[in-house]
Amino acid sequence: MKIVVKKTGPFDVMEVQGRIDGLSSAEFKLALEECAKAGVRQLIINCSMVTYISSAGLRVFIQTRKSMGLIGGTMLLMTVPEMVRDVFRISGMENFMTFIEDLPELDFDSKETEPSPIAEGPELNGVRFEMRVVKGSAGRVSSLGSSLQLKNAGYTAGDVIALPQHEITFGLGLAVLGNDFDDFKNFFGEAIVVKQRFFSYPAVKKSYIDFSGFVAENPTRLNFLTGFRFTGDYSRVLKMPVQQASPNIETLLGAVETVAAGNLFGVVILAVSGGIYGMHLQKSPIAENNPAQIQILDDHHFAEWMNFPVEGEDIHKIIIATGVIVRDPLLLPAHLKPLFPANSRFHMHAVVFDSGLLNLNVLKFESELQRVMDEFEPQKVVHLLPSSQLQSGFIGIINLEEN
Repeated sequence: MKIVVKKTGPFDVMEVQGRIDGLSSAEFKLALEECAKAGVRQLIINCSMVTYISSAGLRVFIQTRKSMGLIGGTMLLMTVPEMVRDVFRISGMENFMTFIEDLPELDFDSKETEPSPIAEGPELNGVRFEMRVVKGSAGRVSSLGSSLQLKNAGYTAGDVIALPQHEITFGLGLAVLGNDFDDFKNFFGEAIVVKQRFFSYPAVKKSYIDFSGFVAENPTRLNFLTGFRFTGDYSRVLKMPVQQASPNIETLLGAVETVAAGNLFGVVILAVSGGIYGMHLQKSPIAENNPAQIQILDDHHFAEWMNFPVEGEDIHKIIIATGVIVRDPLLLPAHLKPLFPANSRFHMHAVVFDSGLLNLNVLKFESELQRVMDEFEPQKVVHLLPSSQLQSGFIGIINLEEN
């Protein structure tokens, strides 16, 4: 079997030559998956040189058609030989697929009847971002607890800030679910809140992720030792194009700053990972876990208390991240400066999900965010480091007031 992919108008055309059977279907499926990972969402499969298709090949067509539909994509079969089309007809799958005879059937010049909310965004490494302009209201940010006790893992029950889940729209910190300090004290770890949905990664050996969906009547309590929360609506949504070289977070946020307003703003990221560098605690930072009051972040004890990657992890995984960015830390009010780690202009946490595909339509950002949280399996939460790389996805920007 021979496969060649060419660009034609808004579509990518995959020319397939030979048999699609039990021996070649894995190769065919891999080629389709690579197209989807590369951002292809309008795919035509030219079947004019396909000589045979078995049930194994038919299964690949059906699976791809379903997966493309979930991410807002289209798959069309062009110039299908009659003996190949008979396989779809006999199996009852003919009506499930879309068949065309030639490219001229497609209207490449269709025009929108309403003004588009999509504008030209910033440029990065010679690649232009798509940008959706949203008239969202600015939000506010407020701290949760204190970071002072983190250095010596000195937190006690009196340091816990407990809030009902509905009071935190976006946020991050060291947190845990529960109602009794003695019951949850050893489970504090990196946590993130996205649209009131809570994910945490307990600081224990062989950890697991804990999470809570949001129901307005749910009395779930979120317990923070330190962190922050913020509100507000998106003012801009950027679509990160698929790139051969995955840019790191620090570089991407430089592009974000060109379209964000003010000195302080929040971000919500939905993206495919190109390699995550993310730290997380290995022990809950409460006083009884550190009776000698050692400095857990110094060179002698850091490895005991903190998991720190030496290379990028979780490549091709889906991540959702949120946090705040400041242009000029010197201009921040004193009460907001503790939100940021030393020598850093941003503070972000990310929840890592399993691998998958995203609908790359910038108008679908909010629904894709919801779909991933509803359908994908969360694996861990990490404190996101600047060297983390992203392959493609979205960045939602929320302007924040500093008073």
